[in-house]
Amino acid sequence: MTSALILAGCDLNDDNDDDDDNGNDLTGNSEVYEIHPAEGSDVSGIVAFEERTDGSTLVTIELDGTDAGAEHPAHIHSNAAVEGGGIVLHFEHVDGSSGTSETLVSSLEDGTAVSYDDLISYDGHVMVHLSENELGTIMGRGDIGGNAFTGESVTYELHEANESGISGEVHFEERNNGNTLATIELSGTPEEGDHPAHIHDNSVEEGGGIAVPFNNVDGGTGIGRTNIRADETSVEDLTYTALLDFDGHVNVHLSDDDFSVIAQGNIGANDEGEQNNGNGGGNGIEY
Repeated sequence: MTSALILAGCDLNDDNDDDDDNGNDLTGNSEVYEIHPAEGSDVSGIVAFEERTDGSTLVTIELDGTDAGAEHPAHIHSNAAVEGGGIVLHFEHVDGSSGTSETLVSSLEDGTAVSYDDLISYDGHVMVHLSENELGTIMGRGDIGGNAFTGESVTYELHEANESGISGEVHFEERNNGNTLATIELSGTPEEGDHPAHIHDNSVEEGGGIAVPFNNVDGGTGIGRTNIRADETSVEDLTYTALLDFDGHVNVHLSDDDFSVIAQGNIGANDEGEQNNGNGGGNGIEY
């Protein structure tokens, strides 16, 4: 599973150190985020943000797997990658032959000034498209700024319920902004299935109402991903850290028409020692 690789304080373009002292020099502050393949794509790489002395940002995209002769549009979109969102900033097209693009950024599309510090805390993601005529075909994407991952994660087991033959895990990964990427991975789901899932109050044994709804789990892949925004749940300020202590459990249901539970497991305060804490959350994720 993954998220962004973040490398702080490294100068990714030493050649620029010889630029005239007109604001083009790099300060040495930088962040690097991973671009992951979209479904059906082999394109991956990085997007690097480097601060310049005039407060603007040099953004460099470096990709593997692009086709020579192609020109790939790339943008910053609002929200996390799992949520999707509109374009807020256009980058220079990625050259398919070299897999690279460089863009100087000082403002968003609407004219709002944006500094390096703004970008590395921004609620957004980067998306690379096949072509201007096929923007709906996504080649790669990756969370940036506030949506990048800290590396902290926890995994809880989801056990078979009602003799469903379905079980798996739910993973929580911490974002820089305190929000959480929740990923459910199940085995045994029917291909045509589409399974609602939620965090419920209390333990599995006690039962309880829905506290946080998830996006449905796709039966074909057994995977469902949801961005849990700390300030947009029925539970006040439900950050990743708060989830670790939350009095709750996860239920996965048969369908929108039949809420029979097919898999479930305790989380947070109700965990029974089955969790797996990690510090590499998100590595290898495909959206």
